[in-house]
Amino acid sequence: MGAAGTTVLVCDPGADGLALIAERVRAAPGARVLVVAPRCDDESVLAALRAGAHGYLLDTADRDDVARAVRAVDAGGLVLAPPIADRLANLLSAPESFDELTARQRAVLDLLAAGMDNAVIARQLRLAPKTVRNHLSAIFARYRFTSRADAITRARAAGFGRDKPQVA
Repeated sequence: MGAAGTTVLVCDPGADGLALIAERVRAAPGARVLVVAPRCDDESVLAALRAGAHGYLLDTADRDDVARAVRAVDAGGLVLAPPIADRLANLLSAPESFDELTARQRAVLDLLAAGMDNAVIARQLRLAPKTVRNHLSAIFARYRFTSRADAITRARAAGFGRDKPQVA
């Protein structure tokens, strides 16, 4: 039992580790899981976190680091080994890539990032307003934008909306 009264399971997600994590989370919903593993490749870390792990350390961590991690996980925190935390920070600070967008979706996002409303976007691109809404819905779903402001901020960070287009 942890100090907060929860159970903290420390495990290596070897052959059955991911199944063990998922089972523990199902069997004891309040339980928290700390993975201590020999590798920290992105696939292994993501799989463990998706299975319900609350922390991920390398097995080279010393006893004190593991004890601190157990306390942090028990208190409700998320603990990641420094190499994992560094990769995550770099990933989150890098501008988003919108390579999966069609040319038309890119044009719609560019006008949105330039501050245009849907009616202006529709006129500029000679589209029906409903078509603009459909494109925006698809873009919002694909990139999980939480609001129009979120879409504009993230699109501008990626270079969209820089050259304000002429409004027709």
